[in-house]
Amino acid sequence: MSSRNVSYIYSKESTTLFPSFLVYHTNPNYSTLYIEVNSKQLLYAKKPSHDNYKANLLVKYKLTLPENQKDVLDSGSVILEHLSDEYDQKENLLIGKIHFNAISGKKYLLQCFTFDYNREQFFETKITVDKTSPHTSQNFIVFDSSGKVCFYPYFSQHHRFTLKYNRPLTEVYVSYFENKFPPALPPFSTEPTPTFAFKPNRRETIKIENDSSFTYFAEEEGVFHFQTDTSTYDGISVFNFGNKFPYITEPEKMIESTRYISSKNEYDNISTSNQPKTALDLFWISIAGNYERGRQIIKEYYTRVENANKLFSSFQEGWKTDRGIIYVVFGSPNLIYKNEYSEKWVYGEENNSLSVVFEFSKATNPFSENDYILIRNPIHKNAWYRTVEAWRQGRIY
Repeated sequence: MSSRNVSYIYSKESTTLFPSFLVYHTNPNYSTLYIEVNSKQLLYAKKPSHDNYKANLLVKYKLTLPENQKDVLDSGSVILEHLSDEYDQKENLLIGKIHFNAISGKKYLLQCFTFDYNREQFFETKITVDKTSPHTSQNFIVFDSSGKVCFYPYFSQHHRFTLKYNRPLTEVYVSYFENKFPPALPPFSTEPTPTFAFKPNRRETIKIENDSSFTYFAEEEGVFHFQTDTSTYDGISVFNFGNKFPYITEPEKMIESTRYISSKNEYDNISTSNQPKTALDLFWISIAGNYERGRQIIKEYYTRVENANKLFSSFQEGWKTDRGIIYVVFGSPNLIYKNEYSEKWVYGEENNSLSVVFEFSKATNPFSENDYILIRNPIHKNAWYRTVEAWRQGRIY
């Protein structure tokens, strides 16, 4: 586990540098690292000799074998620049890419370092590069309808996307799974964690005519898993979690995400009401005490739900995941320590007996690299009920 606190990666501050990375195996001898960063996370500075403000982001990488991280197989860097004038500081998604040498048949570790020259802020991460099989997700790349690379393949039924494979391809298999995954269990639960059974609701074959790419619509909510070989679970998944995802604006989704702080009777009454939106508003007002306070609590709660969707979504919406339930109820951790396989969240001070600590282990999942399982423990019961009760008394925890 890293000894450095990286709690900023899940911070609510929009200016925190938190780039996204994507690896695509362009051919058997080299791969491509795509980098995406929100311009709002960068600082734009103006030099006396220039009319425009400019952001400068350094991206460096180092490729090693997981079992021997001292011997560097490849390394390099690129500087991403973006100009903006004083009156046009709108949000942009900036994308860059780096080609690196990685031959087929091996698994690598790609260590990435990004640095904002103007703000003097940096971000580090490690990415597993898997070239052991031609069927894994890194052999695919997804583009949206405008041709932009998709770092997070979440689409609604009204948007088409294009999926490209890195080898000649005549057909691809699509498995569809309904989105009926339950929200996470409380952190003290002793019930077995539900597992995802690879039993698709249906499967179809798509014929590919040119360029090893095709366009597709994810018309229903759920998981669409694309494979070139059905004898393995390997492939790439695209998700449809509703037309407004990751935002929570529809009454039924707003109601569903209250399950963490509402009683069973309250939840049943709201979800079966003839006027569910009115029933939901009355629930929030009843715990807040008045309308204005209710608005503040609603804003904070659903902002956390939306942030959880952006940060933790895997084969289910982020708020339903194990990290999502902790993030929504407890908020952003004071301390986070992580490595390639696990995360440790601390609420409070390190080594303080009153602090609450949650640990997550990365799950092996053919649908997503973003699936983590909470190590549940009965000792979390008091902290959980204390925090839920705070919400129910109209206090934001």
